[in-house]
Amino acid sequence: MERNRLILLVFFLFVHQGLALCQTLLFTNQLTQQQIRVVPGHMISVSYMGYNGVPEFAKLTITDINDSCILLGVDPSRIAFLRGNTDGPILNTYKVIKIRDIVAFRRISVGRRILKSSLRIAAYVGTFLLVTELIKSASVSTLETYFISLGTGLGSVAAIDFLLPDKTKHRINNGWTWRVVQE
Repeated sequence: MERNRLILLVFFLFVHQGLALCQTLLFTNQLTQQQIRVVPGHMISVSYMGYNGVPEFAKLTITDINDSCILLGVDPSRIAFLRGNTDGPILNTYKVIKIRDIVAFRRISVGRRILKSSLRIAAYVGTFLLVTELIKSASVSTLETYFISLGTGLGSVAAIDFLLPDKTKHRINNGWTWRVVQE
């Protein structure tokens, strides 16, 4: 009984310690008095200086933040069935970025992702319903139906991407500074 209490106490201490040491990346703009908190689990769109100073762009979920780097995505070497792969598109879903190399950023909230996905699904369903109605009516030819559906689908997706862009919003050289804080 005493041993179980000791194990339980040690377990809760480790869990509390793990929760207490959450690193937060805090972007601050003194000119506009804005602060943006980024923690592991948030999706971020970031532009940074990559290998040999070449600008790169990434839009992934933050998995870890330490004093000098942010880790985006899941490390393929930690996933058992991907350990042998040395190339391929899956390797592009993991980035380690030095915080000082960040040029521009945008935090993408969960609400924004849900809204964008919902709007896209609605556009696909609306295009499908439009096409089925056009096919039922005999006044429109097959080629015209194809082009109407293509224009409707591409137009709605382009409008959604215009209204809810994923590109970076805040540039570091416009007064933004960063610091890593313990929370």
